[in-house]
Amino acid sequence: MRRSQRGLALVVVLGVLGLTGCSSSTGGGTTPTPTPAPAPALNACLQMSSVSDLAQAAAVDCGTPHEGQVYAVVGLPPGLTDPADRTQLGRLDPNAVCPNLRPWVGYSGAVPLGVLRTWRFPTREQIAAGARWTACVAVVGLAPDHKTLSRTVGSLNGRLTGKTNPLPSLLGRCAQTHTAKAFSPEKCELGSAQWVWLGEHKKPTGAFPGKAAAKKVADAGCRTLVTRYGRGGGWVAYPTTAKAWGSSAADWSCWLQMSQLRS
Repeated sequence: MRRSQRGLALVVVLGVLGLTGCSSSTGGGTTPTPTPAPAPALNACLQMSSVSDLAQAAAVDCGTPHEGQVYAVVGLPPGLTDPADRTQLGRLDPNAVCPNLRPWVGYSGAVPLGVLRTWRFPTREQIAAGARWTACVAVVGLAPDHKTLSRTVGSLNGRLTGKTNPLPSLLGRCAQTHTAKAFSPEKCELGSAQWVWLGEHKKPTGAFPGKAAAKKVADAGCRTLVTRYGRGGGWVAYPTTAKAWGSSAADWSCWLQMSQLRS
């Protein structure tokens, strides 16, 4: 089994997206007073133009191709006054703002869920006018160009109820290469050269057991996942030093090429 000789530090990265409202001008050269924008409706499906464009989103019928769906509406994070300010956004913890997606989607499996979460906020002007909401949005990942989001049709709410095994078209968190570092998850394509993240194992308490012992545990854990869901060899990353062990939340992470995943 192929292994990483680097310390393990796996972080899923997805662009933070924001929803802005529309404004209109009035005659006479005066600027209209902004009004608090209402939050998008729960379960509303949204068309969102790109990963980096914070200004465009439109509610559409879920039978129309779209990029996201509102799975929760919560309050505005304290201190957020301008969603276009990357410094402000960088201070936010998505886990503290938006709830877990799994109950809404209905997934109870162990393989990392490929439906990811992002958010939408009112504009700076709407916040100044009193808007105080955050729309938590489910998306199915980046498109291959990494500039747009993958589209889906139909509601994601409850779509995976009762599912416990990988569904490559929806569940997998895929990347162009396996990695022990940050990666931008793409929608998985069955039979492709992409690598799907099968999961990681929470590091046990205690001191670094040594490279040989860490390798033995990592190989065995990843081999179990590969045997369960695919064929051939996987790729496992694990901490190789005491320093890497101390900074990692996991003692191993496992990847499998999509062409080796059983359908």
